[in-house]
Amino acid sequence: MGSVQGVIPMEIHSEASRSYNIQIQAYERKTSRQTYDHSFAVTPGENVQPEHLSAVNQSLQIVKHGEEDGQETVREVSISGETELVLVTITDNDLEIEARYDETETGVPNSNNTTNETTTDETPNETSNETDE
Repeated sequence: MGSVQGVIPMEIHSEASRSYNIQIQAYERKTSRQTYDHSFAVTPGENVQPEHLSAVNQSLQIVKHGEEDGQETVREVSISGETELVLVTITDNDLEIEARYDETETGVPNSNNTTNETTTDETPNETSNETDE
């Protein structure tokens, strides 16, 4: 079934006790062409809905700057045309990305239809409990 290229909304929620600078970049997987590049500050308790992503096969990278120890937290996730929503949660200790997919597009209803981030920094990777909001 063919589809028209759409957009993917993003939601960023800060559960942190202080402000962080966030950089979001995406690159098309086939061509490495940059498809998204935005940076902004997120304050404690703030909910942000940045510009939508294009619904193409791409790699999304989010960097949290402003750690007290001078390090950055980097997370990466794959996005496709079946991605319906990207949720980002900022905490003082971590940065989480969850990509939610359309169950009907994957052809496997009630399957695990979320993908979590890949850790690309040197901090220990801890498993966290996920909840649907």
